[in-house]
Amino acid sequence: MTFQKLLQREKEHRPIKVAVVGAGMMGLGVINQMFRMAGMRVCLIADRVVEKARKAFESNGIQPRDIQVLNRADAIQDALRKGQFVIAEDGELPARVDVDAVVEATGSPDAGARIAYASILGKKHTIMLNVEADVMVGPILASMARSAGVVYTLASGDQPGSICELYDWARTLGLEVVAAGRGTQLGPSARYATPDAFLETAERLGGNAQMLCSFHDGTKSQVEMAAVSNALGLVPDKRGLHEPFACVEDLPAVFRLREMGGVLSRKGVIELANSFRPDGVEVREGRVNPGVFLVVTSDHPGIQSLLKHLFRRIEKAGPC
Repeated sequence: MTFQKLLQREKEHRPIKVAVVGAGMMGLGVINQMFRMAGMRVCLIADRVVEKARKAFESNGIQPRDIQVLNRADAIQDALRKGQFVIAEDGELPARVDVDAVVEATGSPDAGARIAYASILGKKHTIMLNVEADVMVGPILASMARSAGVVYTLASGDQPGSICELYDWARTLGLEVVAAGRGTQLGPSARYATPDAFLETAERLGGNAQMLCSFHDGTKSQVEMAAVSNALGLVPDKRGLHEPFACVEDLPAVFRLREMGGVLSRKGVIELANSFRPDGVEVREGRVNPGVFLVVTSDHPGIQSLLKHLFRRIEKAGPC
């Protein structure tokens, strides 16, 4: 188990040394969580805003005297050897020092691509929290990483990563994947949302207004499905996807072939389940958003019978 392996590294005083690039809302969430994990150590944070990185360290119990702001690889390397925590303003510096893995969390497609490229060339395992960069050049970076003998991956726990984990589980069992996707909340006026409407929220959460807007105007979910498509080879059934209204209990009935009463013309697709009904009302109880889903089937009569039995039990819960 991963937990046991991390515990062993903790006991042996050889934690995985991690650099996080980007201390915004998403990066800070990763940093906070890793500080509570055994066998893993965030020793370097790169961010153009030094105070954001400093706050991330200090909010996790690191004393100011143990934090150094450095922007030369040799100085950073020396500080890391002494067990100090380092802040750098250049996101490509972690590729040149003694860390095991780099988490890219800038949210910028251009910066993310450059940072991941540098990290892989520097023989660092690279974890992308930047799905926008992954959609642009992820397959190229993955190929580079294989050649370099390191891991390139999206983050486990983010929707694309969770979908891939479900897909791996289903295919390992020999099940056929009909549809894979995530929930959305695309309301009647969502397409007209602008970043200006999220400035206050971004200020309060420490996030990016443009990124927050993308969660509401539909673009974020579409980008994430493109990343899943690149990773798994699943395809869109139509340009822009169907994105029908569907709660959890609706998923098997909605995401099936048209001849069976569903919306799909084929199996093996990526899709989105909207929490807004056609009349514009958002349903909250039983909605998929912000979760993920996988619809599977089998050609074995016995397995089909069991799946139908389980589906009937879900249907008895009633409509959403």
